[in-house]
This record gives sequence, C-alpha cells and structure tokens, in this order.
Amino acid sequence: MEPEFYDGDIIVLNPVLKQDDYIVVCNEGEEATFKQLRKYGKIRLLHPLNPK
Repeated sequence: MEPEFYDGDIIVLNPVLKQDDYIVVCNEGEEATFKQLRKYGKIRLLHPLNPK
C-alpha cells in the first residue's frame, strides 16, 4: 500500500536519504517538487508520485 499525500498536508523532512524516501527537490528556477527517490546501484532517479 502506497502512502497518500493530499494538498495542504504538512510534510516533515529528514536530511538523511534512504532507498524509496520521499524528498523535496528544487530546480534552477527555484521551483520545488515532491518525489520518491529510487536507487538502482549508483544511479538515483526521482520517481513521480502521480501517474500523470
């Protein structure tokens, strides 16, 4: 069962990253996004939380 996040939820972040953690990242335009971190060996990918 996947956790569900809703608009307006308050998210508390831990600075220590582990496999499949949910993280907030910013791009160069200072836009933030909330994704799941997936690790495949040395490769790290940001996995979207919605199917769109």
